[in-house]
Amino acid sequence: MMQELGVLQMQGSSSMGGQSLALWIFKRCMRTLLLYMDQQRICLQLVRLQWNQCFFPQNVVPYIQTPIFIIYSAYDSWQINNILVPEYLDPQRVWDPCKKQISNCTFSQRLIIQAFGLEFLKVFEGLTPSFTRGYFITSCHSHGAILSTNPRLLHKTLAEAVGDWYFDRAGFKHIDPYPCARDCK
Repeated sequence: MMQELGVLQMQGSSSMGGQSLALWIFKRCMRTLLLYMDQQRICLQLVRLQWNQCFFPQNVVPYIQTPIFIIYSAYDSWQINNILVPEYLDPQRVWDPCKKQISNCTFSQRLIIQAFGLEFLKVFEGLTPSFTRGYFITSCHSHGAILSTNPRLLHKTLAEAVGDWYFDRAGFKHIDPYPCARDCK
C-alpha cells in the first residue's frame, strides 16, 4: 500500500505542461477520504495547509508517531506515464518508447526523468532523524518492480531490510541512485 501512496510524494511536481495533475487527482480523493478520517483535524492543526495537502505524505510523515517503513521507486513508470508526461501532453507520442522502456529514452528525456525523481527525493532531506522510520527507495522504473523483481539495496532484499528494521536489528534508510538499479527487470 505504501508503494502506491508514494506517488503522493509528488505534490509539487508538475507535468511537462506545468499542471499538477497529482494535486487535482488527490484533491478529489481527499474529499472522500476525509469524511472517514480524524486525520483532517490533526493535519490541519500541525501542517497549517489547505485540507487537500494533508493527503501528501511529506506533509504528515514528520508528525506520524507510530513506526513507518516507506517502500517506493523514485522513478516509477506510473508517475512518468501519468504525472510527468500524460498522454494529452504528448499527442505525437514522442515519449512512448521511453515510457515503455527506460533504456529507449533520449538523453534529454532521461534528464527530465532524473529531475522528476530528484524532486521526490527532496522530501527525505527534510525528515528529522527517527529510529521508528525506515525506507527502501529504489530507482526501478517498472511500477511494482520492488515486489516482483526483489531488488537489493546495500546487499539486502526488501524482506531483509524490513525484517531488520521491524525487529530492531538494524535501521534501514537507503536510496538507490539513478539510473535504474541493476537488478530491476
